[in-house]
Amino acid sequence: VGTGCVGEHLCVKEPTRGEGGTFVEWAGLSATAAGTYSFCVCLGPCLSGRHWTSVPGVLTVGASPFTFSAPTDLTTASTTFTVTLTRTSAGPTPTGWTLKLVPTWRSCTAASDPRFTIPGGPTSTTAAPTAT
Repeated sequence: VGTGCVGEHLCVKEPTRGEGGTFVEWAGLSATAAGTYSFCVCLGPCLSGRHWTSVPGVLTVGASPFTFSAPTDLTTASTTFTVTLTRTSAGPTPTGWTLKLVPTWRSCTAASDPRFTIPGGPTSTTAAPTAT
C-alpha cells in the first residue's frame, strides 16, 4: 500500500487493499472537476497506453453547488485575505455556515489547517459569510 513506480518517472497510488486476486480497492480518491469518467485498469507493466483496458461503466461527477474566489497572489507575507463563497444552485441561506481550509491532499473531514486563522478566534473555524 502506498505509491508504486514503474521506471523512474511513472508512479501511481497503489490499491488500499485487495483480496486474493478477486478485487482491489483504492480509497481516498477525489474529483476536482465535474464530468463523466471511465475507469481504466492496467495489470502491469503499465509502460504505454496499450497496456490499459477500459472497465465497463462510467462515473458521473456532478458540479459543486459552490464556487469560491480568493486572491491569486498570496504569499506567507500576506497579512489577511478575503475568500468569497458563491452558491451556484438553490440551497439554504448562509446563516450558520462555517469555513475551514485543509491541504489539497486531505479530505474535508480533516481538521482545519492550523496555519490559517479564520475570523472568530485564533483557533476557530467559524466564519460569517455573506449571501451572494
